[in-house]
Formats: sequence, C-alpha cells, structure tokens
Amino acid sequence: MKSNLRSVYVLVLVFSFLASLYSFFVPGISKPNFPVGKMREYLLRLDYPSLVSFKKTDTARDSSDRKLSSIYHYRFSDGSDLYATLVRVRKRDDFKIETYGLLTKGISELYIKNPRMTNSVPFSIYGLIKNRDSLQTCIIPGTTKLDQVDIRLSSLTSSVRNLNTSASNIPSKLLGTEEALDYTCLVLTYQPSIALNKLARSRTWNSMIELAQLALAR
Repeated sequence: MKSNLRSVYVLVLVFSFLASLYSFFVPGISKPNFPVGKMREYLLRLDYPSLVSFKKTDTARDSSDRKLSSIYHYRFSDGSDLYATLVRVRKRDDFKIETYGLLTKGISELYIKNPRMTNSVPFSIYGLIKNRDSLQTCIIPGTTKLDQVDIRLSSLTSSVRNLNTSASNIPSKLLGTEEALDYTCLVLTYQPSIALNKLARSRTWNSMIELAQLALAR
C-alpha cells in the first residue's frame, strides 16, 4: 500500500515539475497572419454590394496578452464599410467581445459602446462606432457554420476546443497545457448603408460572414 502511494506521489511530483517547466519555457503568443489575398478574393464574390476598395491600418495596441494583425477596411458600392482584423489572446478568459472583452478593448475603430446582442444566428452585437450603426462578431478560423459565429466567451472557447480535440486530452490537462490552444478570431465589423432596410442588412451581413469563413478555411 505504501509503495503504491509512494508511486502516486512520485508521478504527481513529476507532472508538477513538467508543468512548471512548460510554464517557464512556453513562448509568448505571436502576431496572427491575416489572409489578405483570400479575403479580397471572396469578398469580390458579393453580387451586391460590390467591393470598391480596401486599405489597411497598422495597429500599435499589442501587448503580451493580445496581438493584432493590421485592420483592413473594405468599402462597398452602396457606401457600406467592413472592418476586419485577426486578434489573438493568450488567456482563455479574454477570448470574448461581450462585456468589454479584450478582443476589442481599447481599439476605437472596433469598440462598440453599450452594445446590444442579437437573439438569432449569427450571434452578434450591434450599436454605434463613431456615430455609425455597426454589427460585430467573432469568427474562429476553421469554423464553417453561422451558428459557430459568436461574441460570447463560453461559445467561442467551446468552438476552439472542438476544433483542437487532440490538445484537450488527459496528458495536456495533467500538464496544465490547455492554455496552449490557439485563441484567435477574426473580429468582423459591418457598418451598413443607411439605404438598406433591416432585412437587406441581415442578408448582407450573413453573406459577408460566410465569405470570411471561406477565406479563413484551414
């Protein structure tokens, strides 16, 4: 009996030691690579509104816990705008847009003050950015369905785990390495033309999301 307990203690100590080593040597998160060519290619498939131009803005809001790609601004023929940027965070609890999540925190071009949440798929928030009506959501690379698009912590982290099942096995849990999951998403922000009615806005938004998912396909 004592021998068995001693073996268990040794195993616990070994796993604890390995977990400490992992925490010490694990590299910081890197800047995500935005699929510039693919995004433009797929957005050009919209029949209406058609893509007129796009430009990028470099950001200087990186930290040890969050890295951003450039912000890409797409202008369409009806006067609507689409902003897209890939955001990667280190910590699981920061992977959200709801309740001032780190994905958009401190980014004036993306932050919606006092947002409201849509109650239908694709789950998004809406409100004002610089006095313009805006819709916003988060797309995880590798997702293919509208119901996988979300702004909430529980839904987004669940999608990441489902896409990376091999990283959520028993050894990774014992070693405490689950945080090595890639918490990256495309923050997509749509500012529709004032000429569009509610139904047209919804259809265009859904189409843009589906095209962005194709551009992010693994």
